[in-house]
Amino acid sequence: GTLRWDILRLFDEIKTGLRKVNLTAPKLDGISVDAWGVDYAWSSASEPLLSVPFHYRDSRTDSTYPQFLKIAGRDLIFSETGIQFMSINTLYQLAAQARDERVLAISHSLLMIPDIMHYWLTGIRAAEFTNASTTGALAGRVGAPGFRSPRRPLCSCRRRFRAIRRSSDLPRLPSRVSRTG
Repeated sequence: GTLRWDILRLFDEIKTGLRKVNLTAPKLDGISVDAWGVDYAWSSASEPLLSVPFHYRDSRTDSTYPQFLKIAGRDLIFSETGIQFMSINTLYQLAAQARDERVLAISHSLLMIPDIMHYWLTGIRAAEFTNASTTGALAGRVGAPGFRSPRRPLCSCRRRFRAIRRSSDLPRLPSRVSRTG
């Protein structure tokens, strides 16, 4: 089996929390979502979530990590990314995910966990820069073999998005999502 985020339940809890806040404080100045900085989700132009995101402690990087280090070399990886060497890093997760051509072929966006939640809440696809910088995927020369990075705008952590969508305008997320990919 694989270790995955229960992302649909977490989003339901965010919506529940927002409804409760709205009862006592209808004028909310802002919210934000935060999570561990290495996990991500895929979406396409027509699907807000393509597969259940892997958890950073999933074992799929156990073999990919040493292979990637051998191919690219520690010096190059560090000079390009500046991040510490840990098998859980997004760069090595992407290398493991490169085997799944189906998700890569139809993906429109790779968004970190907080960013996908922000996208679902606001309709804006953007990657917050400080979170994205922890992925190792912003570097120019190092990239997962066979991986093409979906384009997405980077934004400052101080960026303000437009108002949260009305509940009737939130994306229709399936109650279940493919566990493949």
